[in-house]
Amino acid sequence: MKPGLFYFLGLVFLFMVGGFLFLRSPYFSIREVTVDGCVAVSREEVLELAGIREGMNIFAVNLDKTREVLECSPLIKTADVKRELPSTIYIRIEERKPIALVVSGGKLWLVDAEGKILGEDNGKIPGLVAIVGVSGSVSTGSHLGGKEIEALACVRAMGPLTRRVSSEIQLRGDELVLLLKDGGALVYLGEADAGLEGRLESLESVLSVLGPQDLPRVEYIELRYGKPSLRFRDQMVR
Repeated sequence: MKPGLFYFLGLVFLFMVGGFLFLRSPYFSIREVTVDGCVAVSREEVLELAGIREGMNIFAVNLDKTREVLECSPLIKTADVKRELPSTIYIRIEERKPIALVVSGGKLWLVDAEGKILGEDNGKIPGLVAIVGVSGSVSTGSHLGGKEIEALACVRAMGPLTRRVSSEIQLRGDELVLLLKDGGALVYLGEADAGLEGRLESLESVLSVLGPQDLPRVEYIELRYGKPSLRFRDQMVR
């Protein structure tokens, strides 16, 4: 081997070893981890899931793998993980937000707009509408499908007034039935088709003219056949 080539290879080797040792030096130890977006999930839970702790080498953190691990959590919708040299890791998460409850197996489960089960209800979010009549069992991380997704579409389409006065959505075959809180009146919505939003708007109009003293007197509200009709417990009004 020529002396010049040997000298060159020696420099390359020393440069690689020096670079390796430099990148593994305490200079690149993690001294700060910033976590944003936590509401239901705590900072400590995020760090535990990510497997990141202060003192680790910042290059030992696989950013893509850490993001994938975080997004496997049923409570985390998206995650973004970045490093800022020499010693800071930034984590930003977007949590899944429950929009309803699902009744299954004698328990209440939180579910988001995409139909993902987030876990058992902890009672921290009041006013969620419960979906009753779900087929099959559910568990944390599982997804709803079919008619259950249509019920979620109904929840999303509800106006503020409807959400405030409704306690549950019942799945009855292909049709949806609301149960109102005050007095337990039933609201027959029909199928979750293209006309659902129009029927919910009609319901909003009906509810807006009923006073608090009237709701307990209502037996049911019929919305499936065009013009809404109400049956009071003592009479029929059209």
